[in-house]
Amino acid sequence: MGDIVRSNDEKNSDVQARNAFRSEYGDIAYLLYVPVDQSLLQALAGFCNSAYSCFTIGDFDLTPTIEEYQDLVNCKKVKENHVYSKTSKNKPFRVKLQKLLDTLMSWVDRQVTTWSNKEYLKVEGILALASVHPTGRVQRL
Repeated sequence: MGDIVRSNDEKNSDVQARNAFRSEYGDIAYLLYVPVDQSLLQALAGFCNSAYSCFTIGDFDLTPTIEEYQDLVNCKKVKENHVYSKTSKNKPFRVKLQKLLDTLMSWVDRQVTTWSNKEYLKVEGILALASVHPTGRVQRL
């Protein structure tokens, strides 16, 4: 009596929409159906390092790489050579970057560029930091 009958066109458009979403974003929608164990989540929260957005257990930092995220959700459409960062509203990006890298603000000002009202760290700055070892010796990449 109150059953809704859907036409084949409606069913086909739903299937097409699902396929379009899956081709764009991979399997990320399936994460909505993953059961969550609250006690395990609370235990894991104790190891959360919010300053670096990772989990720290002893001397190990458990930070998934972009490739691991891609494999997790089966999504291969990630822009290369982009570093994404969610900045805190209470501290400017440059101040957080300066504290994180333990460097001078003048260096940060030279390495950060602004485009479309957003601040980005130049890749050259990251490579320059990676090439210098904390002891002062230059490492080969």
